[in-house]
Amino acid sequence: MICILLLCALSLSPAGALRKKKDAPEGDECSQLVDGAAPRNSAWRRTDDCKCHEYSVITGEDDACIEYLGKRYFPSSIMAGVCKCGVLQSLGGKWPAAWPPEGDDQVQGPWPKRSSFSGTKVLEAFTNDDKETRSPMFEQSPLIGSATIPAGPMKGKIVPFPHSIQDAEGLGFIGTADAEEVKKTVPSPFLPVLTVDGRAIWSTWKDVERVNFFGKVCQRQWIAFYVTHPDRAPPPVESPLQLVFGQFTGYLYYSYTEKMYDDCEEVVEIDRNFYGWDSVLATHSYKRDTRGHLVWNVTSGGERVMDLTVDMPYGFGPLSAYLPQLARWGRFAGNPKQLHRFLHSRHLDFHWVSKPGVMPIHDSENLSPVIHSPFGFFDNPRYPSREAGNQWDSDDFFDSAFYDNDGPLGIKMPMEKTDTFTFHGDWKRFDFQTGDFSLAFYTHHFRMQWNSPWTFVRIPNKSS
Repeated sequence: MICILLLCALSLSPAGALRKKKDAPEGDECSQLVDGAAPRNSAWRRTDDCKCHEYSVITGEDDACIEYLGKRYFPSSIMAGVCKCGVLQSLGGKWPAAWPPEGDDQVQGPWPKRSSFSGTKVLEAFTNDDKETRSPMFEQSPLIGSATIPAGPMKGKIVPFPHSIQDAEGLGFIGTADAEEVKKTVPSPFLPVLTVDGRAIWSTWKDVERVNFFGKVCQRQWIAFYVTHPDRAPPPVESPLQLVFGQFTGYLYYSYTEKMYDDCEEVVEIDRNFYGWDSVLATHSYKRDTRGHLVWNVTSGGERVMDLTVDMPYGFGPLSAYLPQLARWGRFAGNPKQLHRFLHSRHLDFHWVSKPGVMPIHDSENLSPVIHSPFGFFDNPRYPSREAGNQWDSDDFFDSAFYDNDGPLGIKMPMEKTDTFTFHGDWKRFDFQTGDFSLAFYTHHFRMQWNSPWTFVRIPNKSS
């Protein structure tokens, strides 16, 4: 150990600095070799004398990139024009299955278990203490409930309730929107969350429910705006990660859903009658291959809603590129425990705000329902169902639970120039953008429940 310390001291001493300099890359030579790169500050003494910018690594399909995949630093001898700096997709190569499934792809979970020697296993280990005190989701809320739809075209129909999923893939996108238009849209007293540039923040969330409480495959989309309550309004945000932590662990932010697009008719009526979501029947053309390339088109009532093409992030590889930012923003906004909660909790939860006037209750037009949703990324060999005797999670759920292969989630920030979003119709007035302040999120497996609204927030200056 002493010898190692001495060697380090020598390498940093003035004498050590007298070693012969090599020619450093000039100007933008590194960026001409690899898009998004720059010379290292210490290039004169480095073999790997070029670097990708912070939080990005070498990516590319060409054989010349293989040696450097996932690395931030590389030599100026690299072949020019074939690699780029970006967020690395799955280090493991292919994802568990495409959607819609292709060939021998699995249709639903349980999914392959993570390796015992992986970054995913390290993340899973953070939650070990929590499993000793946490109750499994469907032990606490078993699938024994039902309700009668009180209004609309299915009035009188008995349906399972609350809405829950046991196996789904989920994704989300965050960008900015015109603040004045969003202010006109969100119900008072809630306020739009703003960026430091004065823009509001939009998001769209999507699930493909492979196993749910209905026993049907359903796809849903929320188009939402981030809001906060004026009595706890935080300052403008600098990073999308502030929103992620503030939504899922700090509870500073709510997701106000302006519209939902569902492809299961019963779910549309459940969303409207029991949650107050302004939900409509829609068609989702959702195609994701095993390299993460996603093409997603939504239509409703014969009208186009959204067209999207994105290369999605998956697994520990993309996530690890953001560890410094996760650490920074996980301790932001006066709550240093946000990152700790995010890493150590076997279940997370957050709150949705839905639209006044949709839920068929007295004084509905003056009330905004607030919905609590617990969720988690752990898979399990056994899924509960509505079948008699199988409505509960198993007693050993957390002992047998696992993150799936290369899970639990991936992020990409900001979105790439090749990622395209086009919103149609009335959505155009919001000027949705995915520039420097943007994020893509993906998880191949999660479970979730949407509880009945736990409170209703009254619009100020409205009569009782």
